[in-house]
Amino acid sequence: GAARRRNFGGLGVLVAAAAVLSLQLLPGAAGLPAAWQQPTPGCDSFNTQTSCCETQTHPVAMGSPVTVNLRAGDPSPAGSGHPFATTISLIPAQTGPTLQTEGVCCGFGNFTNQISSATGSPAGLATTWFTPNPRQITEDTVPTDYCAAYRAQYSAANDACVKRVCYKLCITPSFFFGSIFKPFPSWENEPTSCGVGKGPGGSDVACLTEDEATPTTITTYLQVSNTLVTDPAAPFPLGVRVGETVTFTINVVCPDATGQIEILAVEDPGVPVGLTVGPTSRTCAGSAVTACRTVTLTPRKGLEGTMHEARFIGRNTPAGGHCGNRDSEVLIIKIPIAKPNIVFTLPDTDRRKEVPIGAIYEEDFVCSGDNYNGHVRFLNMSFNGRTAPASEGMGGGELLEVSRTKTSLGSTHRVLFRKTATAEDSGSDRTWCFTCGDTGDVMSERSMRCLTLRTRLCEFAVFKTDTLNTLTRRHHLDTNWLRIWNSNPAIPNPDLTLDEKRLVTFSESEDAMLQRFNSVRVGAVYTIKRGDTLNTVAARFQTTVKRLLSVNPVIARQVGG
Repeated sequence: GAARRRNFGGLGVLVAAAAVLSLQLLPGAAGLPAAWQQPTPGCDSFNTQTSCCETQTHPVAMGSPVTVNLRAGDPSPAGSGHPFATTISLIPAQTGPTLQTEGVCCGFGNFTNQISSATGSPAGLATTWFTPNPRQITEDTVPTDYCAAYRAQYSAANDACVKRVCYKLCITPSFFFGSIFKPFPSWENEPTSCGVGKGPGGSDVACLTEDEATPTTITTYLQVSNTLVTDPAAPFPLGVRVGETVTFTINVVCPDATGQIEILAVEDPGVPVGLTVGPTSRTCAGSAVTACRTVTLTPRKGLEGTMHEARFIGRNTPAGGHCGNRDSEVLIIKIPIAKPNIVFTLPDTDRRKEVPIGAIYEEDFVCSGDNYNGHVRFLNMSFNGRTAPASEGMGGGELLEVSRTKTSLGSTHRVLFRKTATAEDSGSDRTWCFTCGDTGDVMSERSMRCLTLRTRLCEFAVFKTDTLNTLTRRHHLDTNWLRIWNSNPAIPNPDLTLDEKRLVTFSESEDAMLQRFNSVRVGAVYTIKRGDTLNTVAARFQTTVKRLLSVNPVIARQVGG
């Protein structure tokens, strides 16, 4: 009986519910509230009407059209005029940007003017908005959150819940921003200022020159000249010099005031050796600039003659988490590292000269640098079969600084080598070698020039106002000036000064090697023959072995050894 009562009770509830439903569907009754249907955002066959009415937020990329499709109808059972025609319409007061008044500049074109409606059974409404390309934006910032509110009803009392469809404008940063923004401040004044002016240390200011641009990449070259360098194997590429520090700033713009903007180095190929990147800053020059990063480059030795590449992207992480990370086009910076072009211009070949004792020999060495600073250095000296490094001195020679002249991108170094021939060097050769390179030792192979001086035996240089008497006293020669006069038949009068004419004549082959010094001979030069000894030679010339060795230091060193 109890069970039966429970069954009857349940049936009574069902009957009552049916009665209520029957009453609601009487002619002239309102019926059920209008309901949203597919393809309305958030609605599908598995959703309840409650979840269908929840606000939907969708990410939208800039430059993309946005279309919202809505559908709603009268869900009441047929009868008594049902289903009635339903109308879907925009609610203007609840529609629009949430951050600022929307205008022509901003994210959705004519967003608040899309007041339209559709009636049907069921009703369908499709509305399309257009988002601009980032380069079409003319304002510093634009709103990023947009919502449209819709009403669906088939009578004054049968409204569906308000349907809100919201969009998050996912703004991608850019290294370009229309015509008012560029990724490098120096581009504002180029090409007139490119490579012009002096940086720290007097070096030319490096600049960035655009080579080409595509929708996904921007390629530029860092250099110090108006001439674009694309091939590091050029005769002397006008790139960044090894050891020279250049600094430039990368700018990225993103008109999303709520996003987190940063500039990142692309992992592949990464940051070149010698390049450092400072942290992203939001305090940059220019009203449209939202982020910048300072880049410093100091190429290291070994990189000369190569083309390095650095890649950067701008990244925006919009607030709210709907968009994820938005990356800009890739900025490719190609960095040619200048290979030194430095050569000896003087002397043009290795030289061998013969000079008399007491002569002051001078030779210019000129090292010209087109794109680096040329520099002449003493390398070594060879004498008596031994080569001594520069640290052991120049064997009586000296290297004098003459000048350093600035060239377009480098400098020319001029020095003077000077050597006074001594009696100790008589009959022997001394060879000095010099190199031409750059001040920073970037060149692995330096140009080399060598100079060989032979000091002639028994021959002394004479200078203005010299006479036989002054010459013999200065060099402690044979006091018998008459003997010297007899050895120099070109001297007409022993009382005359000796610089009035060339006193010693040589053969054509000898003259080609001789520095043009006026000189006198103080004795005969004898060529040793097989079987000769010091004693036989001394006897032949009526002198002593000691005297013979004093005027022949080469033989004296050999005997002493």
